[in-house]
Amino acid sequence: MNSNLPSYSQFREDKILDRIFFDKKGTCVEVGANDGITGSTTYFFEKKGWKCVLIEPVSDLCERIRRFRSALVFECAASSESGEGVFYVAESTKSLSTLSPTESLQKEIAANKTYLREIHVRKRTIDEILNEAGICEIDFITVDVEGHEMDVLMGFSIERYRPRIIIIEDNSDHADDSIRMYLGEKGYIPFFRTGVNDWYASNADMVTNMNSIEQLEREKRLYDFEDKITSNFAFLNAILPDSIKRILMTILHKIAQCVK
Repeated sequence: MNSNLPSYSQFREDKILDRIFFDKKGTCVEVGANDGITGSTTYFFEKKGWKCVLIEPVSDLCERIRRFRSALVFECAASSESGEGVFYVAESTKSLSTLSPTESLQKEIAANKTYLREIHVRKRTIDEILNEAGICEIDFITVDVEGHEMDVLMGFSIERYRPRIIIIEDNSDHADDSIRMYLGEKGYIPFFRTGVNDWYASNADMVTNMNSIEQLEREKRLYDFEDKITSNFAFLNAILPDSIKRILMTILHKIAQCVK
């Protein structure tokens, strides 16, 4: 395990997943990959030697992924069936782009002072993508598609691939329990949450027991503490040399471990 790698995830999901998988080299899937780096949960694992599959329908984002990543890139939108569809690109905040522009998402887009641009994209199921990639099993999958999550899951044979961890964005704050019920029928239970993301695993997996969850919660508090301190002293980034910043981050991490 190379814990010295930086985190790229929005809420440190990559670092927390690293505590679960330790030194394993596996396979992961990221649905809604954005530019492959910003907010990416798979980039950390690619650096550790994992095989990564990225799914992203916006062409300029895919070009950036291919430029900086060695992952398998599929330029399409994951959905419940294959075909053609209209994809709504949020121009200045592409992470809000979606096949399903819900009312709440449109309000968020308006708040970000951007607008939606329609493009025609190819839709494919995750099953079809994984079959083309020659992948028979995956260790974790993340789905961040701004309201289109259920459609993505409908095109994914969970029983066949049995990922250990499924991370699904839920901006409704559990107002909609359809995904929870659907995954429950597949033998998965929610056991953890980071930011707006729900974590699911098999109810027989040791990661869902109380001791494991408490450990993950401690890790999350540690990273929250680090992020808060880093944010408060962000102005130092412009004036300190990298060598000093690395030393300070090491000291900060040790302090965080003491207070977590």
